Amino acid sequence: MASFLIAGGTGLVGSLLVQQLLAEGHSVTLVCRSMPTDVMAQPRLRAVVSDLMLPEQMLECLPREAFDAVVYLAQADNHHRFPANAYSAVALNISAPVALCQWAAEMRCGRFVYGSSGGICGSQAGLQGRITEGMSALTTTNLSFYLATKARCEELLSAFRSEIPVTLLRYFFVYGPGQRSNFLFPRMRSRIIAGEPIVLASGTGPHFNPIHARDAAYLTMRALFNNVDGPINIAGIEDSCLAEVVEMISKCVGTSPKTSQTPDHPANYLADITMAGRVLGRASISLGEGIRGAFGTDGARI
Repeated sequence: MASFLIAGGTGLVGSLLVQQLLAEGHSVTLVCRSMPTDVMAQPRLRAVVSDLMLPEQMLECLPREAFDAVVYLAQADNHHRFPANAYSAVALNISAPVALCQWAAEMRCGRFVYGSSGGICGSQAGLQGRITEGMSALTTTNLSFYLATKARCEELLSAFRSEIPVTLLRYFFVYGPGQRSNFLFPRMRSRIIAGEPIVLASGTGPHFNPIHARDAAYLTMRALFNNVDGPINIAGIEDSCLAEVVEMISKCVGTSPKTSQTPDHPANYLADITMAGRVLGRASISLGEGIRGAFGTDGARI
């Protein structure tokens, strides 16, 4: 069985990844701000309590082991706030992962995996094209500050490839039960319940292929055992748009949404998942099933 070090293992995708790895018989070491309550109950799970905002102190706390893979999925709370959270975005999206990748290389770990974002490539013109792994990230001036930190970290981590294999996972609109309220799907739910208007470009809003957190965790797990380097898109198998998502969520909460439309062309964030399908596998949870599980009133949770 393999051993893994995971930063961000208590988050939406990270917690599911940990569950899946433990279920497969692997060992997991978490790097987290506080001791999880269930660590003592899991014989192959342990935690290192450290603050990722202080990379040098974090490195001093890590066990001197060569893990099969080191995974970085940590993310700041209210990460999109700028300039209020600019420092924490740089610390958690650049400083900490670079420090951890350097440590992983020095310890001769098997692989370093970084959770990035498909948003760093921007949207495609029209609705015919798809965002592929070969597309370059936009310049800092054309990205939000948060996405700029993700893009620049990808560039810095790529320099380590002569020392350790590096996999960059670009997640596209992950959603699932328990997701923090500042993310897209929970925000839409809150706006629907509050009766706040949702503006949709051309009546549809952005087009995308969201992925359920459990599928995202499964594909992440597969990446830990795969030798493919470079970026890989992690997205769902169904093309949709914000209008359809809003309608699905409204049915779950039993409230009709208030929407308005603009004549603007909708953004296109459809990800090409050809590479992921070839080397990792494909998502299996449908969008409707996933939204009902995340926001339904029947108690079901996927």
